[in-house]
Amino acid sequence: MSNYAKIYWLTRLDSIQGAIVAVMVISILLAVTYYLIMLFNSGEFGWDDDDFVKFKKRWGSKVKIAQIVGLMCMLFITFIPSKEDAIIIYAGGKTMDFVQSDSSVNKIPAATTKMIYDYLNNSIKEATTQSK
Repeated sequence: MSNYAKIYWLTRLDSIQGAIVAVMVISILLAVTYYLIMLFNSGEFGWDDDDFVKFKKRWGSKVKIAQIVGLMCMLFITFIPSKEDAIIIYAGGKTMDFVQSDSSVNKIPAATTKMIYDYLNNSIKEATTQSK
């Protein structure tokens, strides 16, 4: 995959995630509306049995599909990273590959530690000679 394609998909991740959130919200609203209608129109003040059965038959399968789509969207939202997360994953992976493949990079922490150690030792020596 070319770098242009990678950058394109990294910029599209937030839009994809936003669309999935919208589908999830719509499916949840559809299910809640269905159950509220069922709740308020059942019983002695609501529909008669034929109307209730017709409503349940007409909308019941659609609400089950909406619930399944909502659950799938929740899973997608969980596993699709945002643009910032994807950049961190991609850049971090590239950096770790470079560090593991380049032996000179592994020497940098040891050299840095030696420089700090030498600097502190020299500072301590200067401080002790000045205080005498």
